[in-house]
Amino acid sequence: MRTLLALLSLITIATAAPQPGDTILGKCVSVTDADTISLLVDRSVYKIRLSGIDAPERGQEYGSKATQALASKVKGRQLTVDVAGYDKYRRMLGKLMLDGESIEFWLVRNGWAWQFVKYDQSEELRLAQQLAKDEGVGLWAGEANGSKPMPPWEYRDRKRTLSKIKSERETSSTPAGTGSFWLNTGSGSRHNEGCKYYKNTKRGEPCGANEGRACGICGG
Repeated sequence: MRTLLALLSLITIATAAPQPGDTILGKCVSVTDADTISLLVDRSVYKIRLSGIDAPERGQEYGSKATQALASKVKGRQLTVDVAGYDKYRRMLGKLMLDGESIEFWLVRNGWAWQFVKYDQSEELRLAQQLAKDEGVGLWAGEANGSKPMPPWEYRDRKRTLSKIKSERETSSTPAGTGSFWLNTGSGSRHNEGCKYYKNTKRGEPCGANEGRACGICGG
């Protein structure tokens, strides 16, 4: 019985999920996007969210290029991860290393990711991002022509806003398209007929009185 209990204890330890502070070694088997990979460790596959950075979403400009850049760098390679914890999606959070090189630093320095200042305020990543911007590499390539890349956290906020507007439109008791209000579909603001932005936005459409959020100028 003691032998059986000891064996079960060893199996539990061997199969336990890595904990914050652990360092694991595994093979990168897939790249979801430029800040998320899958790592094969023994016989277990872990979804790893690189900590301290934020990369373009797949639907964003440069999203595909950034993903391809990371895949070319790490897919099929042996990597180490310093485990920091887990996020709400049950992805492992951690710092990724390839032959002693920080992959987070590499992504930011080559213009394929932003320093995620909400979670990382390191001087190293700040300087790496500034150098990437100064050199116009990766997603910063268009800045010389006045094209400013949208940070992924702003992109996600905009998607949530548009989703909320759509939900409000579907549940609104006031029919859309009455012509008395105008919805700026870019910002989510609602303008009335007396507003200077009524039918005068880059993107927009007629809407109901309960859609979007009220304009700060006209009150919607």
